[in-house]
Amino acid sequence: MDRDLISSAKNCGEGILLYVDKKWATNCLVLNSYCDPSLEMLTVKINLHWKSREINGIFIISCYAPFTGESSK
Repeated sequence: MDRDLISSAKNCGEGILLYVDKKWATNCLVLNSYCDPSLEMLTVKINLHWKSREINGIFIISCYAPFTGESSK
């Protein structure tokens, strides 16, 4: 899944990558994705192969705020 270059105002590089090994799960669902010039966020639900009755799945929320290099912000 890639971000929209127009709304994010970003060029290549900088971003979020989430890797799930096939040994853990093959059923992954992207629930939410958000991107603007100051923040990127990705929410994913992963259904594990070895889940018990009590665990429906795992939610992973990852955020990335790029470094601007300006101390005033």
